[in-house]
Amino acid sequence: MPDTELTLKLAKDIKEKLDKLSLIRKKSSEGLAEEAISQYLDLELWRHEQIIQGVNESMNNDYADEEDIKRVFKKNVG
Repeated sequence: MPDTELTLKLAKDIKEKLDKLSLIRKKSSEGLAEEAISQYLDLELWRHEQIIQGVNESMNNDYADEEDIKRVFKKNVG
């Protein structure tokens, strides 16, 4: 996909953090900002998709039964 330009204003403290990380990582501020925005959008889209899925399952009375809960608990806790 071709690049497109976005102009935005940042609070001074955010710009200072971006510049500091840019020096540490030896990467351009623009590259770091693009990386941060991409990661944020991926996470937020995933989170909202999970919420929508949960609401839809709830509306369909699709709840975990006791065996499902035990299986997940055993898998994650031990």
